Amino acid sequence: MKQLLKWKKEYGLVLLIGVLLVLILANAAFSYRDLTRLVPMTTTVNQLPYQIGYPEEGAYPGAILPLMVSGKTVYTKDDIQHFEFDMSDPEAPWEHALNSIYYGLNSRNLLSAMDAKVIADDSLNDLQISEEVTGKCVDLGFSNDTYRYSHAVNDIPEEYGNYFHYYYIYTANGAPMHIYLGASDPLSLTPDGEEELYAIWQKKEQGCGEDLYIFDREFYEKEVAP
Repeated sequence: MKQLLKWKKEYGLVLLIGVLLVLILANAAFSYRDLTRLVPMTTTVNQLPYQIGYPEEGAYPGAILPLMVSGKTVYTKDDIQHFEFDMSDPEAPWEHALNSIYYGLNSRNLLSAMDAKVIADDSLNDLQISEEVTGKCVDLGFSNDTYRYSHAVNDIPEEYGNYFHYYYIYTANGAPMHIYLGASDPLSLTPDGEEELYAIWQKKEQGCGEDLYIFDREFYEKEVAP
């Protein structure tokens, strides 16, 4: 015991420094791994919410999406589910259902918050956007950040509607998700363009969350409609 105490006294500081170094290296490794999942922080050169470089970077599509959908009728799927959980259950079973709880909800709420008239249409529920159709679309950018902050416009009063769980799903556990645009006439997605659009959300094959597709009517009827 005396020998152990003597060793601890002599090498305690070295041991502490070693543990701290291991923790620092581990934190750096995990941070580096997660960097590829995040939309990069941007320093703006003016006070506009939309920056010229965003399309090239695939950053913050939520800054321009309101200009495309505001005041327009937007048809969506009608497959959003509503869940009820026993919130007094200490095992919190709802934590394993976050992906299903959030599915479609955030897209619908954001479109509504952007002043779109959202109409749920159950005839769209079985639509699956193919890779071929995706290839004909323009990638507006990553939707992770857009969905991460959509907790502010949700209607979930329970714990699973708070920011922490949104952050976890769309940052720590979320695959890169995108907002795609499909338009036969690009002007149809401008503020003075077509009055009716389609917004189709689709689950990712791997990971959580879903991509969001915005179509004008002509593109939808030609490329997407069954």
